[in-house]
Formats: sequence, C-alpha cells, structure tokens
Amino acid sequence: MVFSQKDQEKINDFRSITRVFLNSENNPEKEKVIDAIFLNIEKYYEEFKEEVPFIPEGLESYQYHLLQQVNGSYSLLEFLINRALTNIEGICINDSTNCFDHAKIVEINTERYEGYNNLSKEFIDMQKLKSRLHETSHAIHAQDIQNDNMYHPGRKCIDNKYNLKQKVNYLQKYKDRYPNLLDLSNKNIPSSYSTDYFSQPFYNRSASEGITEMYATLFSRLYNQEVYGIVKIGNDICVPAPNYLNGYASFTRFYYHLRNLVSKKSLFSSIFFSTEEAIKEFSENNSMEITEFWEKREFLEQEIQKINITRSKLKIEKISTQSPEDKLNFLLRKASYGYIESSPNKASEEAQLMLDKIFLKAYKKKIVQGYNPEDLLASLDISMQLSPMIYDEKTGEWEPTEIAVEYFDIYQKVLEEKTEHEMYHLKKDEIIQDNPSPKIEGSHK
Repeated sequence: MVFSQKDQEKINDFRSITRVFLNSENNPEKEKVIDAIFLNIEKYYEEFKEEVPFIPEGLESYQYHLLQQVNGSYSLLEFLINRALTNIEGICINDSTNCFDHAKIVEINTERYEGYNNLSKEFIDMQKLKSRLHETSHAIHAQDIQNDNMYHPGRKCIDNKYNLKQKVNYLQKYKDRYPNLLDLSNKNIPSSYSTDYFSQPFYNRSASEGITEMYATLFSRLYNQEVYGIVKIGNDICVPAPNYLNGYASFTRFYYHLRNLVSKKSLFSSIFFSTEEAIKEFSENNSMEITEFWEKREFLEQEIQKINITRSKLKIEKISTQSPEDKLNFLLRKASYGYIESSPNKASEEAQLMLDKIFLKAYKKKIVQGYNPEDLLASLDISMQLSPMIYDEKTGEWEPTEIAVEYFDIYQKVLEEKTEHEMYHLKKDEIIQDNPSPKIEGSHK
C-alpha cells in the first residue's frame, strides 16, 4: 500500500489524535482497536480512491466533522477520517460483546475466540483482527442522517472530557497544517442526543452485516489463508469459509462476488450512503440470469406467500418481487439464514444455490466483455474456494459441486489465455532484440 507523503502524514497525525481522544490511559487492547480503525481507513482509501476521489458536501450533510469540506467537497481520505472520529467516541473492552453501539461506542470482546486450542495462534489473531475491523468498519459506514444542523454527542461524550469543543481546542496545534479544521469560535453549538443517528449499508441489516464481514475478512487477509472451515447450508451441502467461526460466514461470499462485479462508485454509494446502487447495477446487468433461475424454483413463490401472510397480519409492507432488483434482494435476505433464522432450511439452501449460479453466470459475462487478467484470476481463485461442496455418502467426503468445477475451468481458461498473451509478447520482444531496426543515416532519433 503506497500513499503520498502528504496522505501518510495526515494518517499518522490523526492516528495520534485518535489515541489522545480514545485511549488516554494507553490500554493495549484499545490500541489494537485504534490500529483497526486506521487499517480500515487505509484499505477503504485504497479500494475506492480511483473512482471516488471526492465526496460532495451535499451528500455528507453533518456539519460538525473535525475536517471541513474544501471547495464544496471532502477528499476521500478526509471523509473516512471524519467518519471514524465523528462516529466513535468511546472504546469498551469487555468479555461479552462485539458491536458498534449507535451511542458511538465500539465494544470488543477480547475472549471471543478463546477455547479454540486446535487452531494456531496466528489464525486466531487474524480472526480477532477481523472482529475489530468488522465493528470499526460499521462505525465508518454509518452516516449521520438527522440533518438537523445540531451537534450529536454519543453517550460516552456526555461526561467525557473530550467533547467537541475540547477536541477542537486540542486540534488548534494542527491548524497550520490543516486549515480546514472545524472552527467553533464565537459559536453556540446546539446539540441533540439520540441513539438513532445512523443509517446502515443497503438499507438492509443482513446486507450490512454481509458487506461489512466481507471487507473485514478481506482486509485481515483471511481470504489468503489455507484454513477454510466448512459451514453447512443444508443436510448435505456446505460452503468453505475462512471466517467459519462467525455467524455470517455462510453468506459473506455473495458480497465478495458483488464487489467484483459492480463498479466501485455504486458499491461506495451503497456502503457509505445506504443506497441500492450496487444491487441495482448488478440486477440491470444480469436481469436475464436472475429471471432465468427465479422461474425454475417453485418454492420461491410459496415462501413469499408465507412471508407476506405474516407481514399482512403485522401490518408490515409486503415483499415485492416484481423486478430483478426485488428478486435479488429477496434471495440475498433469504440466503442469510444464519443471521435472520436459527438454522438453515430448504428455502435458504435453495436461495444460496441459486445465487451461486447467478454470480457464476455474471463472471462468465464479465469475461466476454473484457477483463483485467490479474484481477480476475485473483477473484476466481477465491471464488473457487468459496464454492459449495456436497457430501458423498460413498466416499464419506465433501466433494466439489458443479459450481466449483466450473469456477476451476474458467480459472484455467483465463490463466491459459494470460500465459499465451505473455508468451506472445515475450517472443515478440525477443525477435525485436535479435533483429534491431537498421540505423538510418542522418537520423537523431
């Protein structure tokens, strides 16, 4: 990861500032959480800087960020730093809960992965890092949507010495370096306390957990590990997952696929501004594939009817499945059984298997339309490992499904094409070196 000197100085400065605000007692566990905050900032910056270098002020309406907009927009790096410093006002280290409390507190359970004596310390440390990344990522994703022109303190900040005015006073030493720091001189600050400040990605709680867990798994480098445990999604179907100790492991892969198959701009919008842009883009690009598989599954309409009967009794808006976007949203929610239901059932199993086929077809379409071989090979390698497996009673082993085999075949095809392309250019270069162009007399080129 390479940053400009200016960006690196900014990251280092605000890491130091965050330590003062969140860990004045130098608690080593809190220090790990702060490291996770800034690892998220660095990784999200790297992920989106090419397509989303600036965020218009109109999208980020909260007025009391420590770094103010310049010329009507926030730079991506300052946007991410603002989200972290505005949304996290306390770190709670405990032995019971991992969460981002909307009262602006990140809670981390240091004993979450105790008892796994059969697993290496390195692997468990990565799982712990993934948990810290997950919860601090929730905080950075959350947009303050109150839009009431008021300062919104968290619960801890009500009696914390580092309230907004004191933070701004402390930051004055950096004023020459960051002239866009929040200025509160001669201002009365209207404030309002609530625990309902924030939006969540995709306006969908299971999608919010899925995309957050996916990035935490990616940023912690768990996808690069050889240790993939299995998570059952049916009686004889399982999926390998590097985060298999987590309740979201069974459906995280779909958000990995979504990340690879939509633009960074629409993904950013969905994650940080709670839009449906990523789902909409994927659905528009793959409407035929979604409809094709949908029409082959009778259980879907029966399942939707059951759900809508219950919703009608509770006077909740019924689920619509008219558009490909509606269909995809329903499948993603149904596939997240580990989050919304106590155990897998036939409907959730079918939804997962259908999504696997839809995403596989989307990768095939991407290949036809053109691709970057390096990026696609990396995506296919992990996609292949995340594919469902089926239990073979004869061998007593989990065997690859047709989906996994197809991913392997596509991977091999792309690899062969890349190798042929490289060999062609290598031979061309050798021919040029062996047969240099004759020198033209009088030429100074």
